Amino acid sequence: MIRIKKSLEIPLGLDTKYNAEDVCKQILEDQYEKCYLCERYLGTDYQVDHLRSQANYPLLVKEWSNLFIACSYCNGKKGVSFDGILNPCLHNIEEIIEHSVLFMEKKVVFNSSQLSKEVRQTIQLLTILFNGKNGLRTCREQRFYDEFIRKINVFQYAVDEYMLGKKEEYRPMIEELLDIHGEYLGFKHLIICGNPVLKKDFEEFLGWNK
Repeated sequence: MIRIKKSLEIPLGLDTKYNAEDVCKQILEDQYEKCYLCERYLGTDYQVDHLRSQANYPLLVKEWSNLFIACSYCNGKKGVSFDGILNPCLHNIEEIIEHSVLFMEKKVVFNSSQLSKEVRQTIQLLTILFNGKNGLRTCREQRFYDEFIRKINVFQYAVDEYMLGKKEEYRPMIEELLDIHGEYLGFKHLIICGNPVLKKDFEEFLGWNK
């Protein structure tokens, strides 16, 4: 989950309904066609999500700043139970919350030095998305995790090869995977920032939407 910039121009269709065609197209463009929660590429699997839910905040149903695009998996998990998560338009979430993977334990960990209610609820939601409830994954949750691990492993392999001296060969690949269109940038951010050499060499690629 990372920082997002929303267009300042509000789609005209929002006057009619929150999921009008031009609304969806603009949000998809703003989010580089990725789910704002898990950062997966969406394709045709997208839904307009209300950061503050329709049920609990009826006055914000057609509020432009309250609308984001999410995959059906994340939107279903969020529901009406996580109305207090961080707004990705207002916070550099990839800097507030550390996204990391414990490969041996097959677990994703989210940590933060900040203990606000918003941060804690965001961590709770992200933990459920990647680990399931109480660390037990259903079939769907396991498939979600397996897909995530495959893609993170590709990035980690490129980084490892780069650090082993194959810089010219793997730099273009790392740059491409760090592009704003790339998936799971919150996790890649921590990998890069956790190594002084990588941070120095790729710092220019970490300024997503600042």
